[in-house]
Amino acid sequence: EFSKFFADKILTSPKLWDSMLNDPSTSPAFYELFRTHFQKFCQIISTGLFRGTPEPETVNLVTRKAIEKLPNHIHVLHEYIDKTMGLEHTLRTKMEAMSAANFERV
Repeated sequence: EFSKFFADKILTSPKLWDSMLNDPSTSPAFYELFRTHFQKFCQIISTGLFRGTPEPETVNLVTRKAIEKLPNHIHVLHEYIDKTMGLEHTLRTKMEAMSAANFERV
């Protein structure tokens, strides 16, 4: 079944993370998303802990270091992510709803 193959071999958590972290076409967007949320987090916690917020260079440095270390920690999430995303079911449902002509374009 095509949806099972696609979910098991193409759109897996390890492959998605690899793309987000290493693919030049997707990693900059992930970096920016991570940096933006990390900056917001720093602003929230620094209000009560420090006088002011960290400099942008500090946020960028910590973001880079965190993303460098991320591959060492995300492996424990892959099974959960694959199960939670439920791609096989979603793909099968969507593909069954397609016309033959649309399916052939996939």
